[in-house]
Amino acid sequence: WVKHTATDRSCHLHSVAAMTSGGTASMVSRDPKIWVVDDFLPLEFLQMVNSTFDSAQTKCQVVKKPNGREILARNIDFDATDELCQAVFQRISELCGISATCGFTEFMVSEVRASGQDAHVDHVNVDDVGSSKLSFLDLKQQSCSEAEPRRVVPTISIIVYFNPVGGIRFPSASGVKTIAAKAGRMVMFHNYDDESRPSHKASAEHYGIYFETVPRRVLIMGVLANHTPDPTQSSTSCTPALVYCAGTRRDPLYHDNPSYDGYKTPQQISERIQADRAEEERIRSLSQPRGTGKSDLVLTLQLVFQDNGLCAVEGRNMAGDLMCKMNVSQQMMLRDLRGHVQRDADPNSVHNIVLCLPNGQLLTEEHDMSVLYSWSAAAGFDETGMAGTNSKLCCSSCSVS
Repeated sequence: WVKHTATDRSCHLHSVAAMTSGGTASMVSRDPKIWVVDDFLPLEFLQMVNSTFDSAQTKCQVVKKPNGREILARNIDFDATDELCQAVFQRISELCGISATCGFTEFMVSEVRASGQDAHVDHVNVDDVGSSKLSFLDLKQQSCSEAEPRRVVPTISIIVYFNPVGGIRFPSASGVKTIAAKAGRMVMFHNYDDESRPSHKASAEHYGIYFETVPRRVLIMGVLANHTPDPTQSSTSCTPALVYCAGTRRDPLYHDNPSYDGYKTPQQISERIQADRAEEERIRSLSQPRGTGKSDLVLTLQLVFQDNGLCAVEGRNMAGDLMCKMNVSQQMMLRDLRGHVQRDADPNSVHNIVLCLPNGQLLTEEHDMSVLYSWSAAAGFDETGMAGTNSKLCCSSCSVS
């Protein structure tokens, strides 16, 4: 994790976040530009969303993708005109460097269980926004789907997490590639280099890491603009832009994600699938060969903290196969444990090792300096020293030995 100062023009988001709320923003990659923003959203907003999910009786929707993977989602609509929500979206808009112009009166948060997600670049159909709200948008400056020219890649993508389950991975990012979810955390990334418009950045391709039994709560947003907004500009000279959000039944602004297919007609779903396939083929034909890119090997760590100061560690892959087993000091840093796991589970270093706990918590680079014992309470271990949940984790490009 690299925190940048306001002296670096490309990283002014850090100073904006600090000034607006005392939160922190870290640029973790320059290609594409990715920021992780923590402690920025009001606690009341997080509590409102989580308490609604905890008490709601909303049924899950099951969506089966063409590749056979299933997505199980609970979607709940919220009033974006509520005073608290208006304040939240105002702050997010200011953080992005635009005036608070939102294309929605309601927003949807999804609680998702899934068997994986394919790498993709975000798209949104501008017809779902409404021409009156997008009179400023020049489609010649947008990366449009060849199969459906009204589907465009947003200028900025925004993900808001409401619980510490799973995360997101950018396989081609120049910096940090795997980012863990955290309650209140926002991940923001640019999909363009303006000098290369209308082409979007291939490095913005990403996928979510999900559990099949532990739900991840997430809000998907984006910004449509002809140029990437500059958060250092004054409000009077802001780049014309619009913030969009996942659609609801009454405000059908759809983010092109299969977890929202419950709100669409069969024809709309069929059209999206066909467009996705065509776009994937086009991107694949334009992409440079990735050479010997490593596939992910996701290992769930089972930890048992013993009275003698040692911790028994077992790492299993998605199929439940035991890939490593060792006894280490409870004071060992996670960085060092990662090295031991790599040595035992992948001695030839042919995979990218992704570590997680059974409750859905990813253990990423940002946690490398933490000691192993610090995760005993955070992971919800019981009196036996073992976690009570044994979830199966899947994500794109995972390797099952």
